[in-house]
Amino acid sequence: MIQDAATPELGISPLNHKLTYRAGHKINLKFKGNNTSAHDLLLSYNLGSTIVNPQMKGSFVNYKIPQFISNMSGMVKWQLVNTTQRGRFTITPVSQTVKMETYIGPPSIIAGNSDYSMAVSIPLDSLDNVQKDDTAVLFNYNKETTRTQNLSTVDNLIAFDYIYSTEKTGNILFAANVDEQFSKEFTVEIKAGLPVDFTLREA
Repeated sequence: MIQDAATPELGISPLNHKLTYRAGHKINLKFKGNNTSAHDLLLSYNLGSTIVNPQMKGSFVNYKIPQFISNMSGMVKWQLVNTTQRGRFTITPVSQTVKMETYIGPPSIIAGNSDYSMAVSIPLDSLDNVQKDDTAVLFNYNKETTRTQNLSTVDNLIAFDYIYSTEKTGNILFAANVDEQFSKEFTVEIKAGLPVDFTLREA
């Protein structure tokens, strides 16, 4: 967190602010000062900005971060309105993955080793936050008796993998997982390619 020193004309300074918080936890930003008035706090977060009113107790000023912000992972920037006091902190997702949002397309590809489909998986915590970058995601494939796994990692909110066609037609079954949390199973159909000319010759 970027944390300014006490502003002389305000006589107020941040008190024990943290760099990171866990999503879902209560967040209170406290300041210590000797003035009798307090400024509103401007918060900028993933989806916009909001104003938080101060709560004063003696020489302390407290700002309770709204739950809809503290439940959401990402960076939050704050500034005391009409002052130079500003800072930032990061809210991290809950570590356990409880849901796998997974998509695949196209659902059918052409045999011949040149066509491919793409699988995208988004591991989510209990508050619908995407897990942090570099979270490992396994992509599991099953075609007839052959089973394979590809390892990907979350990068900019998603993990992805390519599913390439094979020489033979058939179905490829696919599912993604993080630890013990699996997505539903998907099917990619490998269809026959376009016909080619051929010639019949007499024996």
